[in-house]
Amino acid sequence: MCFFDIGHADGTIGKFDVFGRTYEEVLTLASQINDLAFDGVFIWAGLDDGKLRAVNASTGELGPEFFHPFYSRFPITSIAFDGLYTWAGNGDTGIAQLFGVNSNTGALARSNTTLDGGPITDVVFDGFHIWTGHMDGNVNIVDASTGVLIDRLLINHVDQESNPVPITALVFDGVNIWAGYEDGTLNVVDAISETVTVISEDDLAGGPISALVFDGAHVWAADNFNDRITKFNSTDLSQVAAYSTGSNPTGLSFDSADVWVLMKGENSVMKR
Repeated sequence: MCFFDIGHADGTIGKFDVFGRTYEEVLTLASQINDLAFDGVFIWAGLDDGKLRAVNASTGELGPEFFHPFYSRFPITSIAFDGLYTWAGNGDTGIAQLFGVNSNTGALARSNTTLDGGPITDVVFDGFHIWTGHMDGNVNIVDASTGVLIDRLLINHVDQESNPVPITALVFDGVNIWAGYEDGTLNVVDAISETVTVISEDDLAGGPISALVFDGAHVWAADNFNDRITKFNSTDLSQVAAYSTGSNPTGLSFDSADVWVLMKGENSVMKR
């Protein structure tokens, strides 16, 4: 069987069976869920009250819970699993902190000093490093083995009022980090050379990028303003196709065969 999990603003975690097309509510946590990640055993939920909570994916039972000793009052905005640690990014009112938690015990395993860039908007693992996207439109690169900041890439741009455009989504395609922005721009960053290729909003003719996913050959971008998803060739970065969706597509997932779209405006899913 193949499932993907859905987190809701009311704290509910649900499980969708992609073959049986059935949905089941697993349990409800005490706070809004901002992000989910799977470590092979547990579904980790980043909560608006600053907690990181694990749920056993097989049984639905609660697992380890984590509170950051100094930054527990800030919402956890994004999480990622690196094969050993579950990494959580948080931030509020200009402060951002990234930390890694032992996936078996929930104990703090890796942490760094406060990152520049304002609140963390997304986190992704490239095989060696954790990349964090920020409200100022830039990214930080952290060594996953030590938690030490390696580099900060100034890849942002500004809007017509000269305000930085926030990063809204990140994804890794095996070679590049794709950063989606609130104005529909995509920055594609080579994870080794750190060179940047810009796919502008004029090329996309779209709205805010609400989610990104990689299917092994293509990167898919959701636009929750124009209600559509766009498919890109991950090798030459060309646009392959665009497809209409239901209202407000805010989540994307790949099940090894199909791309699934979560449509918040309709509380429904579709596959492409």
